[in-house]
Amino acid sequence: MVCCLGSSCCEIFYSKDSEGSWFRSLFVHKVDPRKDAHSTLLSKKETSNLYKIQFHNVKPECLDAYNSLTEAVLPKLHLDEDYPCSLVGNWNTWYGEQDQAVHLWRFSGGYPALMDCMNKLKNNKEYLEFRKERSK
Repeated sequence: MVCCLGSSCCEIFYSKDSEGSWFRSLFVHKVDPRKDAHSTLLSKKETSNLYKIQFHNVKPECLDAYNSLTEAVLPKLHLDEDYPCSLVGNWNTWYGEQDQAVHLWRFSGGYPALMDCMNKLKNNKEYLEFRKERSK
């Protein structure tokens, strides 16, 4: 079918197949059900990355001391090859929850890397001291 409007003409095709018609595709979408658990879908391969976001509420008068403390400890974990994690970023919030520190970590290797890192941190004296000092 050719449709002309003024000086412009266009050709319109209609599908006889009701399942594949363009009009029907606007309204009907088949969605396949999930076959895996949500956690498996998020981190399917051991080579995939898993992200962890941490929120720490800090007393306003302690924010500078907290930032100095994190600048001394967290980059060392990022640079240490023994830990399968990297510090993607850390910042303080200006809007919403104020006096809050946010840390974003990437674990290369999915959940196994996260668990490996958490187990190693339990024995890291410098990190344990950091947590003790941070909680004051």
